[in-house]
Order: sequence, then structure tokens, then C-alpha cells
Amino acid sequence: MTRRNPPALYKVGELAQLAGVSVRTLHHYEAIGLLVPSSRTASAHRLYARSDVERLMRIKALTSLGLSLEQVRSALDDETTTPSRLVEQHLVRARELLEEQAALCARLEHLRDALQGGDDEVETLFQTMEALTMIETYYTKEQLAQLEERRKALGDDTIAAVEREWTELFAKARAAMDAGTPPDAPEVQALARRSQELVAMFTGGDPGIAASLGRMYRENPADKIHPGFDPAVFAYLRQANEA
Repeated sequence: MTRRNPPALYKVGELAQLAGVSVRTLHHYEAIGLLVPSSRTASAHRLYARSDVERLMRIKALTSLGLSLEQVRSALDDETTTPSRLVEQHLVRARELLEEQAALCARLEHLRDALQGGDDEVETLFQTMEALTMIETYYTKEQLAQLEERRKALGDDTIAAVEREWTELFAKARAAMDAGTPPDAPEVQALARRSQELVAMFTGGDPGIAASLGRMYRENPADKIHPGFDPAVFAYLRQANEA
């Protein structure tokens, strides 16, 4: 049985079947100048040469890596681009996407935790999103990663216990403030010291994180950072710390 030689030129339907793409895709590639057929018949039907087939195979290989068609065009037109260089560039971008996805997961976890037990879930959602956006503005990417690692190291039980203690501490500070107790009173001073200890637990003693935290508190109302907490209580504890 004789083996049939491949045709010198392929019609659009033949190339689509050979390459496993749709005719519409080939039409689109031609429209954007990514793969233009080498010739046409007298009746204007597209004809693709062997070089067009090879270019289409390279296009398929590059798009399978997740490159956009514009990136594929640049890679094919740049003679200095090698497969290894192209893969390395795409690997860098893939790692960046992984970091972005990890940051998104962490943000969603914080939102989920904040919403649990909320009285008004919609209001809590927007307040917490605003607070998280503010935090991301003041901390560097490295600091946020460091804080996330510290949160994991402390564990969910410790974090929950600290959050309960903050709530209790603010309740005691509120009671002392309402009773007219001066900020320099021993019992208020004890609350102020404990608040600083909890802050140090959060920062881990890192001066850069502490500086970012301090700047955030200086430049924003306390209730924007901690939705649901009375700014007057923050001011009262600040006076106690200064005393």
C-alpha cells in the first residue's frame, strides 16, 4: 500500500481538522494578522502552506501555556525569543498569579471570619472590606505576608482568645471612662499596658510593622480601622498610654 504524501497546500477546513481547531479560529487568526494564509485560489479560497501549518503549531503550543494572542504574536515575531526564555517569562507571571490568589484567599478568610456572628451581614461586609483595604494600603506586601505567617503560627485558638480579650478590655475601658476614672488611674494604666502587649503580639516586635501600624492609626479614625468599636474608648486608652 502506497503512503499518500501530504498536500502542498491545505484548504481552511483541512487545516482546521488537521490542527484540531475551528475554522472560525483560523478566520480570527487571519483577521488579527496572526496567521495569514500564504495564497488563495482563483475563487479567493484560503490556501495554507507547510510553513503556515508550522506557525499554527507554534501558536497552539504558546497558547497552551496561557499566553495571550498578543504575547504569542510578539514571541513569534521576536527572533531573539527562545522557548526556554519564553517559558521562564511565563513561569514568573504564573508565580505572581499564585501570590495574588494566595492574597485573595487570605482576604476572603478574614472577611468570612469577620462576618460570622455579625448582626447585619451586609453592613459588616462593607465595613470589613473598607478596613482590609485600608490595612493593605499601609502595609507592604512583605509585611502582610509576615503578618499572615504570624497569624498561622499563633493558631486560630490563640487569635480567637486575643479577639475576646480585646473585646473584654474595651468593655472595661468603656466602664472606666463612663465612671469618670482618670486615664492615669492604676486600673486604667493596667488596661493600657495590656493593650500595648496585645499590639506587640500582633507586630511580633517588628519595628517596620509597628511603624506602619502607628501611621495607620494617626491618619485614620479608629472606627474605620476597627468597625463597631467606639472611637472615644480608643482616645481614652491613648490618653492612658501617654500618661
